[in-house]
Amino acid sequence: MLHEEPAFMAAEKLTKARLAQILITLLVLISAFLWRTFSHESGRLITCGMEKPCQFDIEGKRVTLSQLESRDVPKYSISPWDEQWSIEVNGSTEFQSGVLLVSPTTQDNIELKINHGITLKLRYLP
Repeated sequence: MLHEEPAFMAAEKLTKARLAQILITLLVLISAFLWRTFSHESGRLITCGMEKPCQFDIEGKRVTLSQLESRDVPKYSISPWDEQWSIEVNGSTEFQSGVLLVSPTTQDNIELKINHGITLKLRYLP
């Protein structure tokens, strides 16, 4: 008489240790997913061509970014500017009575990061 093979074969018997390993791995993956989901801050990307002043909102306040007249060096003003806000720029900044003056070191690929959530990409117009 011929021996028939079963339709499926179990690779191993599921032991308590293997079940615990699977559950712990699943718990770690779910925890990592939930942590990343709740801690993720989606940033906004705003591109300004600078043909005209660019307007956007920071914490509910309408802000205007304008290119200032200058020779060979890009210079911008952001108003109104709250001193509590933060900005990252490859260049220098100067605060004067509610207006922030920004002088980037380069003319191309100008990028400003405001309050760790808004990224402004500017195109310098000579």
